[in-house]
Amino acid sequence: MTSHTDDHPHEEPPVHLSEFTHALAERLPGWQPSPHTVLIADDPAGARMWDSGPMPYTAYETGARRTVLTHHWGLQLYVLPRPHRPLQYLVLPMPPANASYWHVRGIQAPRGIAVPDDPIRAAAALHRRLLLAYRLAAPIAIRRSSPGHPQVHVAFDDQQRPRIRSGYLGANAGLQPPACWWRNAEVE
Repeated sequence: MTSHTDDHPHEEPPVHLSEFTHALAERLPGWQPSPHTVLIADDPAGARMWDSGPMPYTAYETGARRTVLTHHWGLQLYVLPRPHRPLQYLVLPMPPANASYWHVRGIQAPRGIAVPDDPIRAAAALHRRLLLAYRLAAPIAIRRSSPGHPQVHVAFDDQQRPRIRSGYLGANAGLQPPACWWRNAEVE
């Protein structure tokens, strides 16, 4: 049996999703990948995509996983391997944290895109084709989601990790707990 690289010696094997998103986040200031990948079949975040781009036209194999890149302003990008294209990923915008579909109604969604599995080229494509449109559309949804005084919502997930949501740009930047907090919270 031959491997993928034996059939096409000039092609590299696909980059793992976690490695890709960490390398991509290093090239996108302010963005951070979620610590774990999640099965798409079990994923409630999949219902929060603002624009699914080419995703509805693809079929997923069992065991497909995703991760989310989050900006400290609350912007979020859903990242998953592109089905049947092992050297590409889909990057799809989600409504900003604390915003729901009724907050983005009437706002033209930034388009989700396919990017190569090379983090340098993927970051360039994101800057050129997605991030500017996302940054221009997001503040309207953020203002709609939190009228009046700044609101900050803190909740804990089933693993006792804090989930901090705010409807104002920059509000989450000062609320990030120190990295050691995660370990202390699990011990107590």
